[in-house]
Amino acid sequence: SMPCKCCGTTNWESADRAVAYGDLAVFNMESQVGDSPFINREGVQYLVMQDSISPAPGFAKELIGMKKEEAREKACRANMRVLEGAIAMWEMDADGAKFNSGRDCALSDAAGTPSEQGQLLTPAYVREFPRCRMGGIYTFLAENFIIHCSMHETVKSPLTVPPPGPPPEMPQFLKNQIQGAMREKIMQDIDVMVGAVVRYNTFEPRKAESLDDLVGTYMIRLPDEPWGGSYYLDPGQGVIGSTGPDLKRGTADDTTMSYLPDQED
Repeated sequence: SMPCKCCGTTNWESADRAVAYGDLAVFNMESQVGDSPFINREGVQYLVMQDSISPAPGFAKELIGMKKEEAREKACRANMRVLEGAIAMWEMDADGAKFNSGRDCALSDAAGTPSEQGQLLTPAYVREFPRCRMGGIYTFLAENFIIHCSMHETVKSPLTVPPPGPPPEMPQFLKNQIQGAMREKIMQDIDVMVGAVVRYNTFEPRKAESLDDLVGTYMIRLPDEPWGGSYYLDPGQGVIGSTGPDLKRGTADDTTMSYLPDQED
């Protein structure tokens, strides 16, 4: 920034470097709580001040060291997750049909205009079709059920622009909110799978022995465990569980729910 000699106001100049304190950062903000959009705004202007508590303590610190390319890449990965979720919801409403008949397909062009297949997702499953800020083309890879960007590959690919140094410590109240959202998501997922197991055990000649037994007739696909671990079915105990934050089955931080009749967790 440079103060004007005439009136003392600040004139901002674009800089091709990482974000530092005192900068006026301009970015697009996309967030959600659970499956519902929370804040979605473009061109947000934010004065990066070290002691700022807006919009939350520690937010400014999260921006320090970030570069434009890194921010765009992270935004693109968020777009890919949105599209994967939209396709999963489309298939849930399609009575067992596979999106694009189970074949790979382009969802957009470099300008972000949705293809014929991409238009199937708007506006019912995504209000506005997301676009890659680097001009990437989104493609649905049906076999792996994943979105590929021609610029940033997939959400499972390593970041091409690694963040500088260790990430800053997240404020405790944000940690609590995230953990609460994770637990709520896990309970919702398990509740859905419990219903599927009950239907499977009612109509099939044998009892379900693993969650994989449900895929096809009773569930389109198994949900991803939010902590990065896995969900499991324990036929001996009659429960479905999540491996929890430690990613280990059968430990104290597991979340479980019984699928047996007249039996509580």
